[in-house]
Amino acid sequence: MQETGRSELWVADPENGLDLETYPIPAPKELAAGWHEYVDDKAALMPAPGVDGVLAVPDIPFANIKAIASVDLCETMRHTGLALRTVEEWPPKTAAELDCFQHYAEGLFVRNNAQVVQTLMNQDLVQPVDGIDEIAAILRGWREHDVYTFANTSTLPGCELATLRFLGKYAAGGFQGIVFPRNHEGNLPLTKGIVARNVAELFGSSLRAAVHIDDLSVHNVKFREAMQELPDVTTATFQPVWPSCLPLDSASVQRATPLETFQAADEFLHRYIDN
Repeated sequence: MQETGRSELWVADPENGLDLETYPIPAPKELAAGWHEYVDDKAALMPAPGVDGVLAVPDIPFANIKAIASVDLCETMRHTGLALRTVEEWPPKTAAELDCFQHYAEGLFVRNNAQVVQTLMNQDLVQPVDGIDEIAAILRGWREHDVYTFANTSTLPGCELATLRFLGKYAAGGFQGIVFPRNHEGNLPLTKGIVARNVAELFGSSLRAAVHIDDLSVHNVKFREAMQELPDVTTATFQPVWPSCLPLDSASVQRATPLETFQAADEFLHRYIDN
């Protein structure tokens, strides 16, 4: 990586969006091994339906699962945007100094964000959001109350194992699986919503509720659309306002911070899992 001026960061191979030679996409067996190494070494695993990913067999019979929770990771649990901005200006600012990450280092740019993010994630330089310990406790609480919780992320190819390391370090015991729709903008056929519905269908008629937490409105919209095919499942979506400060989805529940967003989702789920 070579700095060419105060307003530009040059990254090798700017014509290509991803460096899959340095950061290859793990094969299914590698992904399963990564789950066992970083997240849960005792979990029995099953294929993720119709998508790259890994799911743990629930601790309880499938018919006893009461709800699912589908969770985006970037800007809800980890500061991917903020990490990217730290390479654009020196000295870097902290989260507390920013209104939201889009307005960070205005006028500066990175020619190839994808490779920068790949590098940051794989070097474990993406930090968790404030309140990550409390968020992890909420996730573990869901599991204890028969909620099947999985990460539903469009993180860049080549960042999968780094993402598993993040989950093992900051949310140990919170997740029972992870899926990679690889549809960041939500404009491809396989949406986060369809993936979540496919997971929900594993648990049959016992399912009472389903939630999705995401900072990007399109994914919340697509989740609600897909879940309409399960009319007996009550569905809700939740959206943190900060740190993304993206356009808001009027049909989602919004809260100011990621932690407050998880707390709102927790309150919703307990209406359906406490009886």
